[in-house]
Amino acid sequence: MILPERKTRLAKRSDADAPAQTHRSRGCVRAGFTIIELLVVIGIISVLAAIVLVAGGKVLEGGKQTSTRDVIRILDTSLEAYIAGSGGLPAPLVKVRLTRDENEAPKILPVADARVGDNLPPPASPTPSLAMINSAGLYFLQAASVPSAKSHLDAIPPKFLQRRSVTGSLDAATNLISTPIDAWGEPIRFVMPGFDGVIGGPPMSEVGAAVALDDPGFPVIKPNEVWGIASIRRNSYVTGASPPYADGDGGKCVGKRPYFYSAGEDRNPGTTTDNVYSIQPTYMVN
Repeated sequence: MILPERKTRLAKRSDADAPAQTHRSRGCVRAGFTIIELLVVIGIISVLAAIVLVAGGKVLEGGKQTSTRDVIRILDTSLEAYIAGSGGLPAPLVKVRLTRDENEAPKILPVADARVGDNLPPPASPTPSLAMINSAGLYFLQAASVPSAKSHLDAIPPKFLQRRSVTGSLDAATNLISTPIDAWGEPIRFVMPGFDGVIGGPPMSEVGAAVALDDPGFPVIKPNEVWGIASIRRNSYVTGASPPYADGDGGKCVGKRPYFYSAGEDRNPGTTTDNVYSIQPTYMVN
């Protein structure tokens, strides 16, 4: 049994709580977003995601540039050690087997950052020869025989070394040699005096022809030696290709000092703005 006074107090408390309860219930009527608000939020998230992706891509490419520059710095230091240890520059011509056949007689290859000119398609062909002389690999082959230079080469991280053929391919049937690569997975290039600048006539903005290696301007082989290839070319953009692909950067050595470089993110040595160099060449034609 509830006393009259108790009933009165309960009634007053109930009346006092009624407005607050009504207010809370009214505040819960709008519980979600409108479609427009959702679209605005999605749009903002999309913009932020795009900004993050662009910034992340730039950081990644910057990291690849740095890693490539570090490898090239090691190679250049090894070159200095080679010159000091051997008393001269690496040989411009190297005797090497072209295949894995141990019975094959070694042949002579130029240590040239150039395209193999043998059987090149016509200059206007949209399909360039893919065979590039593995110039950095041929340097590596020589430098490994000089202990002071080899000690520097040993500092190259394993992920920046591959076994590639003397013409740069990964064909297991060919003679594979240790080859330094850049952060984009392409062989680093080595440019020597005598095989620098433009080889093949016109400037790099035009199409040129290959030059025979028995040309008077190239080093002469001994009578009992045989060229492994017949000609080279280091100058042209191949018209019709997309994008046009240059044979080399067109650079000339500074003071007869060889240099290393990477073709950069676009893998095209002719677009020199993203190339990574040990020494900036004094002359490049674009």
